[in-house]
Amino acid sequence: MLEILEEEQQALKQQDLPAMEAAAQAKLAHHGEWEAMAARRNGLLLMAGFTADRDGLAACIAWCDQAGKLDGLWQELAALLDTCRRLNRSNGLAVELCQKQVGDALAILHGGPPAGTPVYDASGTAAPRGEGRSLGSA
Repeated sequence: MLEILEEEQQALKQQDLPAMEAAAQAKLAHHGEWEAMAARRNGLLLMAGFTADRDGLAACIAWCDQAGKLDGLWQELAALLDTCRRLNRSNGLAVELCQKQVGDALAILHGGPPAGTPVYDASGTAAPRGEGRSLGSA
Protein backbone atom coordinates (compact mmCIF):
# COMPACT_ATOMS: atom_id res chain seq x y z
CA MET A 1 0.00 0.00 0.00
CA LEU A 2 2.85 2.38 0.80
CA GLU A 3 4.23 1.92 -2.71
CA ILE A 4 0.82 2.71 -4.22
CA LEU A 5 0.49 5.85 -2.10
CA GLU A 6 3.97 6.99 -3.11
CA GLU A 7 3.08 6.39 -6.78
CA GLU A 8 -0.12 8.39 -6.27
CA GLN A 9 1.87 11.23 -4.71
CA GLN A 10 4.22 11.28 -7.74
CA ALA A 11 1.24 11.21 -10.12
CA LEU A 12 -0.31 14.16 -8.29
CA LYS A 13 2.93 16.12 -8.46
CA GLN A 14 3.27 15.40 -12.19
CA GLN A 15 -0.46 15.84 -12.83
CA ASP A 16 -0.49 12.42 -14.50
CA LEU A 17 -4.20 11.62 -14.68
CA PRO A 18 -3.87 7.99 -15.91
CA ALA A 19 -1.40 7.24 -13.09
CA MET A 20 -3.72 8.91 -10.55
CA GLU A 21 -6.62 6.76 -11.74
CA ALA A 22 -4.49 3.60 -11.62
CA ALA A 23 -3.40 4.43 -8.06
CA ALA A 24 -7.01 5.06 -7.02
CA GLN A 25 -8.08 1.69 -8.43
CA ALA A 26 -5.19 -0.09 -6.70
CA LYS A 27 -5.99 1.62 -3.40
CA LEU A 28 -9.63 0.59 -3.71
CA ALA A 29 -8.67 -3.04 -4.36
CA HIS A 30 -6.30 -3.12 -1.39
CA HIS A 31 -8.84 -1.40 0.84
CA GLY A 32 -11.27 -4.23 0.26
CA GLU A 33 -8.59 -6.79 1.11
CA TRP A 34 -7.68 -4.89 4.29
CA GLU A 35 -11.32 -4.70 5.36
CA ALA A 36 -11.66 -8.46 4.92
CA MET A 37 -8.46 -9.10 6.91
CA ALA A 38 -9.60 -6.77 9.70
CA ALA A 39 -12.96 -8.55 9.90
CA ARG A 40 -11.20 -11.93 10.09
CA ARG A 41 -8.76 -10.67 12.75
CA ASN A 42 -11.61 -9.24 14.81
CA GLY A 43 -13.54 -12.49 14.55
CA LEU A 44 -10.53 -14.50 15.69
CA LEU A 45 -9.93 -12.12 18.60
CA LEU A 46 -13.54 -12.49 19.72
CA MET A 47 -13.40 -16.28 19.40
CA ALA A 48 -10.29 -16.31 21.59
CA GLY A 49 -12.04 -14.20 24.24
CA PHE A 50 -10.39 -10.85 23.50
CA THR A 51 -12.01 -7.59 22.49
CA ALA A 52 -11.93 -6.67 18.80
CA ASP A 53 -9.88 -3.50 19.25
CA ARG A 54 -6.28 -2.39 19.81
CA ASP A 55 -6.36 -3.35 23.47
CA GLY A 56 -7.69 -6.80 22.62
CA LEU A 57 -5.02 -7.30 19.99
CA ALA A 58 -2.29 -6.19 22.39
CA ALA A 59 -3.61 -8.56 25.05
CA CYS A 60 -3.75 -11.42 22.56
CA ILE A 61 -0.18 -10.77 21.41
CA ALA A 62 1.06 -10.64 25.01
CA TRP A 63 -0.82 -13.86 25.85
CA CYS A 64 0.48 -15.95 22.94
CA ASP A 65 3.95 -14.47 22.45
CA GLN A 66 6.03 -14.91 25.58
CA ALA A 67 9.26 -14.15 23.67
CA GLY A 68 7.99 -10.76 22.48
CA LYS A 69 8.70 -11.34 18.79
CA LEU A 70 5.14 -10.69 17.65
CA ASP A 71 4.93 -7.43 19.57
CA GLY A 72 7.96 -6.05 17.75
CA LEU A 73 6.51 -7.07 14.39
CA TRP A 74 3.14 -5.57 15.33
CA GLN A 75 4.83 -2.29 16.28
CA GLU A 76 6.61 -2.20 12.90
CA LEU A 77 3.33 -2.86 11.11
CA ALA A 78 1.55 -0.19 13.17
CA ALA A 79 4.26 2.34 12.24
CA LEU A 80 3.91 1.42 8.56
CA LEU A 81 0.13 1.80 8.76
CA ASP A 82 0.55 5.21 10.36
CA THR A 83 2.87 6.26 7.54
CA CYS A 84 0.28 5.08 5.01
CA ARG A 85 -2.50 7.02 6.79
CA ARG A 86 -0.46 10.23 6.79
CA LEU A 87 0.54 9.88 3.13
CA ASN A 88 -3.06 9.08 2.13
CA ARG A 89 -4.27 12.16 4.04
CA SER A 90 -1.62 14.31 2.34
CA ASN A 91 -2.59 12.98 -1.09
CA GLY A 92 -6.26 13.61 -0.32
CA LEU A 93 -5.54 17.20 0.64
CA ALA A 94 -3.62 17.67 -2.62
CA VAL A 95 -6.59 16.34 -4.59
CA GLU A 96 -8.97 18.66 -2.72
CA LEU A 97 -6.73 21.64 -3.45
CA CYS A 98 -6.62 20.79 -7.15
CA GLN A 99 -10.41 20.44 -7.22
CA LYS A 100 -10.81 23.84 -5.55
CA GLN A 101 -8.42 25.48 -8.00
CA VAL A 102 -10.28 24.03 -10.98
CA GLY A 103 -13.62 25.08 -9.48
CA ASP A 104 -12.34 28.60 -8.85
CA ALA A 105 -10.97 28.86 -12.38
CA LEU A 106 -14.29 27.71 -13.84
CA ALA A 107 -16.19 30.21 -11.68
CA ILE A 108 -13.98 33.04 -12.89
CA LEU A 109 -14.37 31.94 -16.51
CA HIS A 110 -18.15 32.00 -16.04
CA GLY A 111 -18.05 35.55 -14.71
CA GLY A 112 -18.24 35.05 -10.97
CA PRO A 113 -15.84 35.10 -8.07
CA PRO A 114 -14.27 31.87 -6.86
CA ALA A 115 -16.59 29.77 -4.71
CA GLY A 116 -16.65 30.83 -1.09
CA THR A 117 -15.12 34.24 -1.82
CA PRO A 118 -17.14 36.91 -0.03
CA VAL A 119 -17.76 40.19 -1.81
CA TYR A 120 -17.64 43.29 0.39
CA ASP A 121 -18.90 46.80 -0.17
CA ALA A 122 -17.13 50.02 0.86
CA SER A 123 -18.36 49.75 4.46
CA GLY A 124 -16.88 46.26 4.83
CA THR A 125 -20.19 44.42 4.95
CA ALA A 126 -21.04 41.56 2.66
CA ALA A 127 -22.64 42.83 -0.50
CA PRO A 128 -24.86 40.83 -2.82
CA ARG A 129 -23.05 39.40 -5.77
CA GLY A 130 -23.96 40.95 -9.04
CA GLU A 131 -24.22 39.07 -12.25
CA GLY A 132 -20.79 38.99 -13.77
CA ARG A 133 -19.92 38.52 -17.37
CA SER A 134 -17.97 35.56 -18.62
CA LEU A 135 -14.54 36.25 -20.01
CA GLY A 136 -15.89 35.39 -23.45
CA SER A 137 -18.35 38.30 -23.33
CA ALA A 138 -16.25 40.82 -21.40
